[in-house]
Amino acid sequence: MINTFLDAVFRNCNPSGYVHLYVFSHQRGVKSLLSERVALTDRARIAAAAVMRQGTVFSPPVCLFAPGGTTAENNVLEAPVIALELDGNPSEGRALAEAVLGTPTLVIRSGGVTAQGEHKLHLYWRLTQPARSTEDIATLKRVRHGIALI
Repeated sequence: MINTFLDAVFRNCNPSGYVHLYVFSHQRGVKSLLSERVALTDRARIAAAAVMRQGTVFSPPVCLFAPGGTTAENNVLEAPVIALELDGNPSEGRALAEAVLGTPTLVIRSGGVTAQGEHKLHLYWRLTQPARSTEDIATLKRVRHGIALI
């Protein structure tokens, strides 16, 4: 499953980039269980993080970072997708987002269920070309924030 995600999201990206792996728990008082940079080509390490242990949450990577730097925004190498989390009203949010952006490249059930019984969703729209310049990354960030307000 994680390889399908990586192929769909990072298909048009530079394979020499790094992703930020982040695994956390929803348990009160528990800090992140994993927070590290890993080469995009290290599929085994990424897959291991995705299934780290039961009761944890894997936050899938949505951008690549340059080698040797931090995971700060100013070190983003490529941002290839518009990502949207739909936790409140997934079916309505999805319909509205699709009316603006079209059919998503990837739809993932995030593991949660709303009080109304709907599966929470993460939607991804792969860009034709990843955002690479500071200006393009800033624009993508504004689009992500704007679409989240729908």
